[in-house]
Amino acid sequence: MQELHTAYRDELQKLEKRLNAAQMTEDTKTPQWIWAKFLEEKQWKTSDAAKATGLKGKALTDWAKAQYQAALAQKLEKLSANLNPSTQLTVLYEDGELRLLANGIPAFDSIFADDADLIAVQWKYLIRSTNITPSVTAEKLLGELLSLKTTDNDSLRRQIIGLDKKLDELQAEIEAKEREMNTLVYKLYRLTQEEIVQVERG
Repeated sequence: MQELHTAYRDELQKLEKRLNAAQMTEDTKTPQWIWAKFLEEKQWKTSDAAKATGLKGKALTDWAKAQYQAALAQKLEKLSANLNPSTQLTVLYEDGELRLLANGIPAFDSIFADDADLIAVQWKYLIRSTNITPSVTAEKLLGELLSLKTTDNDSLRRQIIGLDKKLDELQAEIEAKEREMNTLVYKLYRLTQEEIVQVERG
């Protein structure tokens, strides 16, 4: 078991090194990348709704900021409701679609991009290396997910995706071994099914 955890740590460090390599360039996205019709703060200022308010200067800026924050909170509502230290975040990349699930509930979906496979690896790396604490809000997590990088280096891209696959395999192996060990312990202590459920719930 220790060997598996050591191998996982080593592969994660290799992935981190490549994600921070000089051949990776910044490719930060905005919320509009996820939600096409989502208005940024500056767009709220020039919208028809803004014109209808008759506001100008600082009052208009404050109004636009409030509109942006309210719209963002609405978009992040599902993620916010499911974000806590026990949250299981899952990144799926299937049939060209990128999705983020929180406890099995879609937080972001229907994301289609040329670099979606590379983006999926970065999202998974962020989740693997982030502890969800009360200070990690849905908005803060979104900002981290949108702080992306890309590369024109095909070799580097293949290495990054290959390391991510290896990490998935190691994680599956670790979880399988943990289940085996838990089963042995439950048998040793002759726990009932009800007691096992209580133990696994913590």
